[in-house]
Amino acid sequence: MCCSEAEIGISDDNSGIMEITDDVKNGTDLKDIYEIDDIVFEVDNKSLTNRPDLWGHYGIAREFAALAGRELKPLDLDDLKAYDGLKKIDMKIEDTLCQRYSCLQIENINRNVSPVNMRIRLFYCGMRAINYLADLTNYLMLEMGQPMHAFDSRKVEKIRIKRFDKPFTFKTLDGVERNIDENTLMICNGDAPVAIAGIMGGLDSEIVDDTTTLTLESATFNAVSVRKSTVRLAHRTDASMRYEKCLDPEMTVTAIARFVYLLKKYDSDIKVVSSLTDEYAFRYDTVVLDFDKNFVDRYTGIEISNDRIVATLESLGFKVELNNDNFSVTVPSWRATKDVNGTEIADKVTVQLMATDPYLSPRKQLVKSSEKKGLFLAMDIADIWLERALANKM
Repeated sequence: MCCSEAEIGISDDNSGIMEITDDVKNGTDLKDIYEIDDIVFEVDNKSLTNRPDLWGHYGIAREFAALAGRELKPLDLDDLKAYDGLKKIDMKIEDTLCQRYSCLQIENINRNVSPVNMRIRLFYCGMRAINYLADLTNYLMLEMGQPMHAFDSRKVEKIRIKRFDKPFTFKTLDGVERNIDENTLMICNGDAPVAIAGIMGGLDSEIVDDTTTLTLESATFNAVSVRKSTVRLAHRTDASMRYEKCLDPEMTVTAIARFVYLLKKYDSDIKVVSSLTDEYAFRYDTVVLDFDKNFVDRYTGIEISNDRIVATLESLGFKVELNNDNFSVTVPSWRATKDVNGTEIADKVTVQLMATDPYLSPRKQLVKSSEKKGLFLAMDIADIWLERALANKM
């Protein structure tokens, strides 16, 4: 039976019959060729909206690995040090609202359409396929939680990150003219704006069908600034929602290394023509928490061994030093952008422990509360007056 991708349920493309370019035998089940079957994990956890590390699949996988006692698979990355001898991109941060800006230039890009499995995953996550380079930045945003932007290098030569003294209009990728004020941070080609930092790129520098060279941006910006800009512009995007959560600046270079690895995997003739250009303008302080075993036991109501506490925290990326029953815990960079305290540490240990032993329950001493007759009498009187007041209104 001939069907479009939309009819099969793997994209919104209903323009024509899906073409299978892979060499497969007639009668082969489509599920044996492409990753159509999917498993959905429903996670009921309000912390998802507050923690930037949980806005990507890899961060969720880290939590699942700790709960299941499994090792977290490392991401396959390209070795960016191999390009250290190449020229750097002309880039400069001119405003403190930009915390870190990393970029790389790549040429000889021949592929325009993303692999089928990548398009399927994007569609399952609620995103439509655009072109290979745009799809790859969206794919990595979903995977790692780090937004990136690909500029056509023919239109971006001298990157400057800054604000302007006077308001002006700027046309974004969606074709809308937007009013930019003096408080909105912009990515510029010299003095010409090409993107709204952390929100959306400009129409004039977008990737098009004949783009063969790109300048890749991976950056972090002041979260409050991005949030206020989205309100003023009345325009929130998938990227801005992540930037608003205080992204980890340590992620920018890792995301570029991941991008280059996947780009090479599906377009092997690409050529990196610049060294990694990276300006790190703002660093979060290293967070170290000190507590003892008694604190964990008292807070959780469960007696947990030191080895179990150490193993749980290390599986989540925390560095732990143990001296007798005293813990000194260094918080990983992807958690240090938000306030974290000892009670969160205890919660982590408890959840992981109870996930592996569901019959375990906290032990707390129940104490009979003293009767407060005067308080109860006052509450009864208040109820009587409320009933009479409502009755009089009726």
